[in-house]
Amino acid sequence: MAADFEFHRNKVAGAMSMPANHFHDTYEIYYLCSGERYYFIKNKTYHVKAGDIVFIGKNELHKTTEANRIAHERLLINFHERFLAPAWEQESVSLQLPFQSAGHVIRLAEDDRRTAEALLLGIEQEMNARKQGAALYIKALLTQLLVFCSRLTTASGIDSVERTGPQERKINEIVAYINSRFDDPLSLQHISERFFISPYHFSRLFRDITGFTFIEYVNNVRVMEARRLLRETAIPVTRVAEQAGFDSIAHFGRVFKQIARCSPTAYRKNERVQADG
Repeated sequence: MAADFEFHRNKVAGAMSMPANHFHDTYEIYYLCSGERYYFIKNKTYHVKAGDIVFIGKNELHKTTEANRIAHERLLINFHERFLAPAWEQESVSLQLPFQSAGHVIRLAEDDRRTAEALLLGIEQEMNARKQGAALYIKALLTQLLVFCSRLTTASGIDSVERTGPQERKINEIVAYINSRFDDPLSLQHISERFFISPYHFSRLFRDITGFTFIEYVNNVRVMEARRLLRETAIPVTRVAEQAGFDSIAHFGRVFKQIARCSPTAYRKNERVQADG
């Protein structure tokens, strides 16, 4: 179960750092028990508060940053779709809808919050107790949580928690440009000139809103595309590097290993083994 399902509770009193890899081949559910966070997901930033539940799809770039208070507590679930097979495909609307919603975040009403917390606490207790049938029980509780949130997603009146100020809109526009032009020779100067913003102001604003430096974000987007090409095609690694936007195979190898924690060749081999298995 460990490879297909993980559950973590974390209390953070001071500054925290996320790993270099800000996307993964699993689905993620993030529940904020207390505190506040800004959460950048894919191309937008959300102001997440206690009682909010966040849904992040496979290979969606994301990162949390400090909001008004550093101290916070959160519950985190990561799971592979095969953990819920065959229901994942048979009941795709009920189970997958929270991850397909454009909003990513549900702000739970008080009664709904109690329901969600009870399901999350049940999962945590089963993970800790490790009793007979724990995996089956966890699957049932996770299924209930996803169906419950799927119904909330389709309900009317859910408040948007997206940050939509003029600065956020400017950075969202730039992020959309990077996401669509990652294979171009992007540079800080190029972006600054195209979007009429000084390099210094852009660097500071980009990091404040997304949590990434400009270079860190571009590298993550390019490695994400490289991983897709390595999984889905048989083109040579040198060609993968070129199509993903890297200017040299050496640079590609260094950045890929830093983010993916393995070489491009090892990643492709491991993906093939999993597909065959």
